[in-house]
Amino acid sequence: MKKILVLLTIVVLVFCSFSCKTSESAATEPAPAAEPATAPTPAEPAQAPAPAAPAAEPTPAPAAAELAPEAPQAAVSADAYEAAILYLCDIDLRAKVPESKKNVEPWTKGVQIFAMGEQCLANGLYADAIPALKQVKKFWSGLVDPADIEIAEDGSKAYALLLTDFALQDQVPENKKNVEPWTKGVQIFEMGQGLFYRAMYTDSLAPLGQTKKFWSGLCENPVEVPEEAVKAGVLYYEAQYYRDRVPEASKTKEPYTKGVQIFAMGEQCIQKGLYADAIPPLAQAKKFWKGLCDIPAKEAAPAAAGKFPEGKSVDTNWNARWVFEADNNVKLYDAETGALYYDFAGKQKDLKVEGNKMSFRCDETQRFYVFERKGDVIEMDIDRDWTDEEYHITMAAE
Repeated sequence: MKKILVLLTIVVLVFCSFSCKTSESAATEPAPAAEPATAPTPAEPAQAPAPAAPAAEPTPAPAAAELAPEAPQAAVSADAYEAAILYLCDIDLRAKVPESKKNVEPWTKGVQIFAMGEQCLANGLYADAIPALKQVKKFWSGLVDPADIEIAEDGSKAYALLLTDFALQDQVPENKKNVEPWTKGVQIFEMGQGLFYRAMYTDSLAPLGQTKKFWSGLCENPVEVPEEAVKAGVLYYEAQYYRDRVPEASKTKEPYTKGVQIFAMGEQCIQKGLYADAIPPLAQAKKFWKGLCDIPAKEAAPAAAGKFPEGKSVDTNWNARWVFEADNNVKLYDAETGALYYDFAGKQKDLKVEGNKMSFRCDETQRFYVFERKGDVIEMDIDRDWTDEEYHITMAAE
């Protein structure tokens, strides 16, 4: 965890200094290849019930002065940017690889190579990390359903917030780290960080955004990683994915050739640090090339029978509010702050509703849930994969 904290803090500093540098100068920097890499398994987000593994103790980020690269900023920025986007892509791919494919090649080979790339990143050796992270992306993207290859819109927002929070964590003066809202921010940040590393981007936005709000107020000149920088890198990766899958017969005519031209424009904008300007041409190139690929649509999940009563209930052991919605979806919130812990939408496996009783499994949380409405109370039973001890509580219905 400490190594990744150092890594992300370095990347944040490069992002921020790179943005400032490009706004003051028109000098062109080397082009980054935007693609992602896989992060180490993070601590499970704070949610009810107890996590499968205890969360790692927070490690203070090193001082910015200790992380400042000795090489010219332009050279470091290009490699760090590319490595950072590859990092995000691999996190996303790792979450999408089916469990049935995680016991064979090239998954296991990818895990080994990722560890090598991760070590290089942790040591600030961005140029050395890039080939390994690219290879991991190549391996794992081949294991993912093409219909799921794109990173969700909230992925860019969440990653920008995560990097910003890491930077703010380093900026907050030590004499302000023993009072609120610092301590509350630490708790919420751990929750948001855990959700992000599980590729649960939408769920991570609220806690990561709240952390940014808390910690920005404690800094004199708070830094912020621009969402446009992440979005441009994501589009750069996705456009290349579709370009490489266009049939050879379609590469000599429109709109493939037009895509090549405008992709080069977007790439040039990234080289100059003009991330917002890079987004439109990269998005258009992606659209052109995607239209030439034969990607079957993903089948929709069958609708669940029955309907569980709508309502809310609080697990007082964890200060967590369970919200039961009209479509049988369940959401988990912090009962005090209102921050979203977890959204089970699309993750309820083997969902079964019989009258006032609902059960389902969630592979991401590694739990099997049973809820039963009995008058003014809801009985909740949770079977956790890592223990034979069942969690049970009777919650008052709101």
